[in-house]
Amino acid sequence: MKGTTANFAVLGGTFDPIHIMHLIVASGVIQRLHLEKCIFIPSAVPPHKERVSASSVHRLKMVQLAIQDNPQFQVMDIELVRSPQPSYTYETLKELKRVFSCATPIPFIVGADTLTEIPTWHNYPRLLTELTLVVIDRWGYPDGPVQPEVQERVLNVALPRMELSSTLIREMVAKGENIRYLVPKQVEDYILANELYR
Repeated sequence: MKGTTANFAVLGGTFDPIHIMHLIVASGVIQRLHLEKCIFIPSAVPPHKERVSASSVHRLKMVQLAIQDNPQFQVMDIELVRSPQPSYTYETLKELKRVFSCATPIPFIVGADTLTEIPTWHNYPRLLTELTLVVIDRWGYPDGPVQPEVQERVLNVALPRMELSSTLIREMVAKGENIRYLVPKQVEDYILANELYR
């Protein structure tokens, strides 16, 4: 991969909240692709989601707490500072290339459930020239045909599969159920201390 892509990967999302699979995926991609780091980018106004539950301040703080003990993890608030503008991946990648003086495509981590949505993303197909899609398997996905130009940008990475979602964690917290081991301990403590998702 060296020389054909940037030396870092990007994992974007609402992180509402961040959980252990985000960390496992980021670490696995770094190892498999021999990268230097993974940059976590919380989105402010996700174009393809109706709403988020926790504020951007809380979501950014939870990511900071979750990654603080791993020097190969970094968080950037470049989408949060653009708020209230939508968090367009194309604009984010262009900004990252400027910040890191990077001319090669950026490994951008997505779940297999996202592949059929990519043609609806902002500035498609110019977006495709800015990234390599590092696809993480999810059971039952993709659930429809993937456009050939999207498939050409795909790089599959074999990682452990576990169906864990932020939605599930929010629902568990709302029911008063234990989320220990599903999120880092610091994130669990933060959620409880700030009474998030109640």
